[in-house]
Amino acid sequence: MDCAISNSDGTIAFDSRSDTPRGMGEARHTGGEMNTPVRTLDGVIADDNVPSPTVIMSDIVGEEINLLRGGSRTLSSPTTRVTYIVIHDQPLERLGSSKQEVEELLRTYGFDELEYLRENLLKAKKSRQTG
Repeated sequence: MDCAISNSDGTIAFDSRSDTPRGMGEARHTGGEMNTPVRTLDGVIADDNVPSPTVIMSDIVGEEINLLRGGSRTLSSPTTRVTYIVIHDQPLERLGSSKQEVEELLRTYGFDELEYLRENLLKAKKSRQTG
C-alpha cells in the first residue's frame, strides 16, 4: 500500500519544498511537484483486508480533517480505541478547516476523552466500549 490517506480516492499533489515544520512537505490540492496516489482510510481497511486498528497515529500536515472524513467507519468502530493526531493549524485553515472541527468530528465517532499532550499533539480516546 503505497499511498497517502485522505477523504477520497485518486491522486493528490505533494510539495516537498513546502515551508512545513522540519521541511517534511505538504499535500496540495492544486500544484505541487509530484502526484501521489491517495485513498480513504475506510477503503484501505475494507479493500486491502486490513484488520481494524486499535490505535491510529497521524501526522499528515493539513490533511488531518480529510483523514477523519475518509475514515468514518474505521474511527466509529468499537475496535478503534485511541488516536493521536498532530494538528497543523495553518494547513488546516487553507482547507477551510480548524482544530475545533477535528475535535468535533472525533467526538461524533465516539472519542470522548480529548487531551493535548503537546501544543499540537491531540490524543483522543474512547472511554467506554460501544457496539
